[in-house]
Amino acid sequence: SRVKTSAFSPIMATAVLDSVLRQAEDQTSPASLDLSCLPEAPDGNFASVLMAAMQSQVEVSTLDLSHNDLAAGCEEELYQLQQEKVALHREMELAEKEYAEARKDRDFSQMKQKQNKADAKKMAAEKKVEEITGQEMELEGQCSEAGWSMLLTRWEQAPSNIVQILRLSNAGLTAVALTALRQSILTMEGRPGDALHTLVLDGNDFGDHGAQVLGGLLRQSKHLQHVSARNTGLTEVGVGALVAGLLGNTTLKTLDIRSNGKCTTAARSAVDSAKHFNKTVKIVFD
Repeated sequence: SRVKTSAFSPIMATAVLDSVLRQAEDQTSPASLDLSCLPEAPDGNFASVLMAAMQSQVEVSTLDLSHNDLAAGCEEELYQLQQEKVALHREMELAEKEYAEARKDRDFSQMKQKQNKADAKKMAAEKKVEEITGQEMELEGQCSEAGWSMLLTRWEQAPSNIVQILRLSNAGLTAVALTALRQSILTMEGRPGDALHTLVLDGNDFGDHGAQVLGGLLRQSKHLQHVSARNTGLTEVGVGALVAGLLGNTTLKTLDIRSNGKCTTAARSAVDSAKHFNKTVKIVFD
């Protein structure tokens, strides 16, 4: 898969935003900026105009980008390559152990045969890692040019916090996209102004891999108060990752993980266990 492109010209992006900002100006300040269901997937042009407008034209507390295809298209492929690379490194470690173990064989001929086999296994894995590294670099370059990456880049360029509530429901976000989002949120927490306190991720099928990323965000964030991850493909593994992220978290008030039908009774046990070490958060769970 490759990066999905959109047809947002600078003029079109400005026209769409001007219309929305006029509506926002009629609201009580700070405003809610509803950019859900855009005619095209947000791209670099749109990201630049959006962040410039939010910083200069109107005070915005809520940004809604729900029901837009924010996925880069290459993210899942990149994630799979990364996982394959991890597995190959394990194979290399195993081959090194097999080589060392072969030295214990008293039969010289058999020892050399085992060592040669281990060497061949390690060399094949190393060659594959080299190939994957090249593919990774290409995909990372493509992802960095996608609308989602450009949006986060522009957000991080803001000198102060400009969004307190971020709605990203049904936006096609993957675990890789969440990794980039986590970094942006934590970066912005160090900037002046009221930081992001509400994050809505409902309907993004990022599954347990994404839950591990989100759990890491919960563990590190000092400002998030409300997080919703309804219908995101979680199993008990993902729920466990989110619960683990609550250890030491003192700011989160609600975590909504309803409508994750793959969860078992083990997930309920994980949720119940959170009450023993985090007394402040309310976990909403089916």
